[in-house]
Amino acid sequence: MAAASLIARGFQVPVLILAGQRDTYHNCCLIDSMRAIERGARERSAVFELVVYPYAEHGFNLQRSAYYRGDDEADAWKRTVDMLRRYQPLRYTGVSRPVPCLSGSRRSKTLPPFRDAW
Repeated sequence: MAAASLIARGFQVPVLILAGQRDTYHNCCLIDSMRAIERGARERSAVFELVVYPYAEHGFNLQRSAYYRGDDEADAWKRTVDMLRRYQPLRYTGVSRPVPCLSGSRRSKTLPPFRDAW
């Protein structure tokens, strides 16, 4: 756990972690590790937010995952957008941007112009 708390030393931008309480995927995202990172961030007064979804496992936000949780995904997306609005406000560009799909598929989704998406 000591190594996990050291991760916060490298934070140079606001950080949002969306964690599933039941996530044990390859032991990389254990909630105890996320809490240690949170303690490290707090110790150095870093802008950090840890959101824990009590019934979620790894991949809770991926629709094609066996562990998909729609309500948690919606909340996670809202929190992500809120954090971006607070710390990296976007200006309307009038251009749609293709973004890679995070579900592992090679397809890409096209987002509407920022004004319409937010």
